[in-house]
Amino acid sequence: MDKTCLFGGTYWPIRIGLGGSRAVCRVFAGRSRAALVNPDQANGPPWSGRSLPGGLAWDRNAGDLGGCRVSCRHVVRGGATPRGRVARRPGPYVRVAVLTSGGDAPGMNGAIRAATRTAFVRDWEVLGVPDGYRGLLEGRFRRLTDRTMGGILHRGGTILGTAREPQLLTEEGQRQGLAALKRAGVEGLVVIGGGGSLKGALALAKLGVPTVGVPATIDNDVPFTDMSIGVDTALNTALEAIDRIKDTASSHRRAHVVEVMGRNCGYLALACALAAGAEAVLLPEHEPHPEDLLGALASSYERGKPHFIVVAAEGSGLPARKFHEYVNAAEDTFESRLTILGHVQRGGSPTAYDRLLGSRLGAAALRALAEGEPGIMVGVSGRRLERFPLEDVAAGKKHLDEDTYDLALTLAGMHRRRG
Repeated sequence: MDKTCLFGGTYWPIRIGLGGSRAVCRVFAGRSRAALVNPDQANGPPWSGRSLPGGLAWDRNAGDLGGCRVSCRHVVRGGATPRGRVARRPGPYVRVAVLTSGGDAPGMNGAIRAATRTAFVRDWEVLGVPDGYRGLLEGRFRRLTDRTMGGILHRGGTILGTAREPQLLTEEGQRQGLAALKRAGVEGLVVIGGGGSLKGALALAKLGVPTVGVPATIDNDVPFTDMSIGVDTALNTALEAIDRIKDTASSHRRAHVVEVMGRNCGYLALACALAAGAEAVLLPEHEPHPEDLLGALASSYERGKPHFIVVAAEGSGLPARKFHEYVNAAEDTFESRLTILGHVQRGGSPTAYDRLLGSRLGAAALRALAEGEPGIMVGVSGRRLERFPLEDVAAGKKHLDEDTYDLALTLAGMHRRRG
């Protein structure tokens, strides 16, 4: 039975065969020595050491090594692994870091878990970066283990914490981030986040850091991928709220304007409107016409309809609050109420879809690193996982599905204004 360890001035995966006694340890090698070190210390010093031929050194701890000794004659680089020998295993990276950045999204923990456990299968070490790029610039890392990955799949948010850090988009910030990764011995990075986070990933990739991005944002505004982590949960959370609002709106014959997230992309608002059977939707991608909406509202009231639901993206050209005021100013029509769902859309346990998507994309990110294909984002196209260059992702823009928009208008009894 062998125990996986790490080796190298940078870290390399190796196995140590110790005959009848088995070590629970890892190996760190500097420029002139190698040492068995405490597995609970991410960068801790060896317990003791002495020189070996070829500038190497060996250490042992009777409690951890079961009293066995590692023969200096059997320490080799590469080759087979007979008893007592050390052999380097293939693989481009052995110590990787994972961070979550930007706004949190349900399902991020599934991606962290999948990336980490996929790395463990390859005998890689994984460091988590607390608080996203801010933690990276401050040089904060913590070792991730099987224990820290337990019981997180169903949890919302991100166990690593997240923050928005615009400094990473500056040259000074990028150099600072690169230096922190080098000091920690990190040779591969997985970035989980939205468009801004992926631009930061591209900046680090251009500096030579092997980086893979994973799209996670409830806005679903990352180009190329059909779906980002967190969208399905946010959609279901908003839909449940709108269904409840529709109940009370019908009881009082009111119009309700419901604002959902989506600063530059109306995907979430459009999907909510279509799934909830809303009478109108306000999107950033389309210029609103208040007079048309007020006409539809008055017509609904005259027909005796019990409610009028409007779903508005927060980045709509006609803000939800403004339309709410228009409705209340109109005579002989519905009384209006405004509901801003806000950050409730980010919270809660991820849906089955987001747990599956996070797991698939997190594992795919590690596979991309293992196969020597960094500088990409993993995403989903149809039912297939695909890889997209980070440069294209950073330069691209998510486009609204116009057919879906037309469908929402048709089902609401409205028509798109042309010209």
